[in-house]
Amino acid sequence: MTNFAEATDVLAYANDSSYVRARKTTVATAIQLSGGMVNFVWRLTLTDASTVILKHFPPSLRVNPAFAFPQGTVLYTLFHTHIIHSYYPLERCELEYIALRAATSQFPKEKWSAPIPYSLDAANYVILEQDMPGVSLFDLLKQEVDQPLSTSDFNWIASSLLAFLTDVKSLVVPDMSIYANSPLTPIMNRMYLRNRTRMIDFDIPRPQDWLDRAAACDLVATDSFLFGDFWPSSILVDVSHKRVAIIDWELARTGHFGLDLTQMMANLALMGRGQGYNNAAANNMATAIMAAWKRATSGADTFDFEAAYVKRVVQLSQYSHWGLGNVQAAVQDLVAAAPNVFAAT
Repeated sequence: MTNFAEATDVLAYANDSSYVRARKTTVATAIQLSGGMVNFVWRLTLTDASTVILKHFPPSLRVNPAFAFPQGTVLYTLFHTHIIHSYYPLERCELEYIALRAATSQFPKEKWSAPIPYSLDAANYVILEQDMPGVSLFDLLKQEVDQPLSTSDFNWIASSLLAFLTDVKSLVVPDMSIYANSPLTPIMNRMYLRNRTRMIDFDIPRPQDWLDRAAACDLVATDSFLFGDFWPSSILVDVSHKRVAIIDWELARTGHFGLDLTQMMANLALMGRGQGYNNAAANNMATAIMAAWKRATSGADTFDFEAAYVKRVVQLSQYSHWGLGNVQAAVQDLVAAAPNVFAAT
């Protein structure tokens, strides 16, 4: 069995893969990248100097193998480039692979792009995909960045992200039901179990009202594709070419694009207050996104952006990596300011 935490095992696996063998080359080096708490991600450099990303989706949490991810059974299985009917346990790698194939074939690559998936090995939970240029937006908004983003950068990045949100909601996949019934959705929903207690402990006015409004957000546009994990680490920014790449599609599901937008805004709001981040840059990025959104919206969308945003702020505030100091005060301020964030111009 391949140990995807070990470079020697990864090299052996990659060199035996159908993709590399078809290239009539070999893998010279494997450098591990950040896969968070969940996945193993490696940049492979081939002997012809090209690079490819190997992404392993373990069936359990990478940092806690006892935590197994659920699988969903669907009526589709992938066979090379075709889809044939068969009962098959749907894994996270397949959700990402299907979404990437659709995204890279359906939209022009003018303002944003996604990595081309080269191969899927469902038995080993592995995708080999295109190595995209750029630095994560999360890293670009940290304090120690050598070249901070400019006002012009904030504007074109915001425009690109809004173009992505506009495009992706109309993404066509062979069977939308596999995203509407993603086996990962129950896990994601459990992240909010502490929201009510936290809002009461933080003296947030009318907590049940916020919770009820947020719950209603999940019932809107349930036939639209939703990226599902729209935060700064899922965005690679190529400043020199003014392009963004959207990575990590495994949490895709269905829903209103406002769930993606408010997730991004909640992350930026916390980065705008936390230690270790360039607070001004995070706030400027948020301002640029809201300006782009307000220019693009007709004002007819009745989605409750405020409630979805507050839900995310409260949920994300439980993590210590923001370096918030007084968490209660930060959350109180952000909740109070929510109506102004999404107010029409």
